[in-house]
Amino acid sequence: PPRPPQRQQQWAAAPSVSQHIGGVLLHEEMLFSAEGVAEALQARGLLPGVRADRGAKPFRLGAGEELTQGMDDLDRRCADWRARGARFCAWRAAFRVDGSRPGQLRFPTPEAISNNADAAGRFAAVAQAHGLVPVVEAELRLEGDTGIDGAAVALCRVLAGVAFALHLYRVFLPGAVVKTNLVRAGDAHPCPGYMRDPEHMGTATLRVLRHTLPPALGAVGVGLGGVGLADGTAALAHMRAAAATAYAGSVPWTVSFGLGAAELAAGALQSWHARGDARAAAAEFAEACRAAAAAVRGPK
Repeated sequence: PPRPPQRQQQWAAAPSVSQHIGGVLLHEEMLFSAEGVAEALQARGLLPGVRADRGAKPFRLGAGEELTQGMDDLDRRCADWRARGARFCAWRAAFRVDGSRPGQLRFPTPEAISNNADAAGRFAAVAQAHGLVPVVEAELRLEGDTGIDGAAVALCRVLAGVAFALHLYRVFLPGAVVKTNLVRAGDAHPCPGYMRDPEHMGTATLRVLRHTLPPALGAVGVGLGGVGLADGTAALAHMRAAAATAYAGSVPWTVSFGLGAAELAAGALQSWHARGDARAAAAEFAEACRAAAAAVRGPK
């Protein structure tokens, strides 16, 4: 089917943004309905990937928590994706976080963590069996008044569960990626302003990653988690700088961005809706990609 104009302007910028983006995550329908899409992406230097999970359903043991679905025919689907040209696939598990009570974290529950982590470990093992790089996305869904310390504790527990599951299912760690989001306070939490700045978020996130993820892991991806792109790139730039200085290069894996099209194209879509100028929107999209890549690579 034809793309809406907003999508067309993103792809129009593809020749200039391919130097800043490593891969593109597609929905399964697009991989199969658009003939040659994987080859077209690879010709531009972009790795094609597929969304592997099939959403989530309510988790009966935890109020407001979810359990990711999609394991039933994953083996067959991975074989089909690989044959179609995909090179990686992603599995998303979202965790409700409620740290509003001082010193007490009600969610995520241990049951939600263990069940979702187990599914993620099995997914990663199946994906690697078919020659695909698994990307395990463990994302926090913050309640409004969760503090940054509560978010950090929750992410530690979640990533520890994911790391255990990857070992349990004998996943080849150098060929796997774990993605999460920036550690931050909930929007309604009455924390001081400095706790919301990019440096504070970057420091908290890097501390959690170092404490929980195995050194052999191939790479780590970071999403914005509700933070604006400007603050997110500043936080990642601080993480990169801290890894090289404060931690004396002891951060063992590459830390990069894992951003959705909506996050990268927010400014471009505003330009499109305000002025209808596809060229200006494409330039804004390309600039957002350049800024995100610069935060990962650092100054030349």
